[in-house]
Amino acid sequence: MLLIAIIGLPFVVALVLTVAVGSTKRRRRRVALAGLLLAVAWLVVGYLASPTEPGHCSDCAKYLGRWWEPWFALFVEGLALAGWLAGVGLGAALRRSRRYENGF
Repeated sequence: MLLIAIIGLPFVVALVLTVAVGSTKRRRRRVALAGLLLAVAWLVVGYLASPTEPGHCSDCAKYLGRWWEPWFALFVEGLALAGWLAGVGLGAALRRSRRYENGF
């Protein structure tokens, strides 16, 4: 269930945004870039929320002054970003198919 939330939610949000505002390549690129920026921002939030003292996590190690698992965080963010980019791709394909059906 958690995996569906990690991949599915970004996929659906990107799909809806791309269909709604992705009329040009430039706008579709901006939606994709927004996903990348959101992933980086979420990674920074995870870093800042990590404790500075040991003992809060059994698998954590000290990286950049915080006790956390950056490789796990990058893995989860990579899954979410993959879902986002897949949503952008499918949204762009849907817009193209609708445009060709309408004769534009």
